[in-house]
Amino acid sequence: MRCLPEGVSRAGIHRGLRRSLLQVELTDAAPEDFTAGSLVEVEWDQTIYLGQVYSQDNGILVIGVEHVVDLEPLSAIRDIWNANGN
Repeated sequence: MRCLPEGVSRAGIHRGLRRSLLQVELTDAAPEDFTAGSLVEVEWDQTIYLGQVYSQDNGILVIGVEHVVDLEPLSAIRDIWNANGN
């Protein structure tokens, strides 16, 4: 996961998704790197979650998810795009 727009990627543990709230435990970042209000991108499995940090408690972030991107169809588009030399 990383802060947007240009944050460094950090590791975390996916703790669950309930409706539009995602919980992620920080494993290699300082809690102050992800303060309430930070815009974040979380990549997990074949999905990217885009949202905002709502709260953080003892290294566990609660993120309000605004957008979800399925990477499988996106990879097919990337392959076509790259094959055309773009």
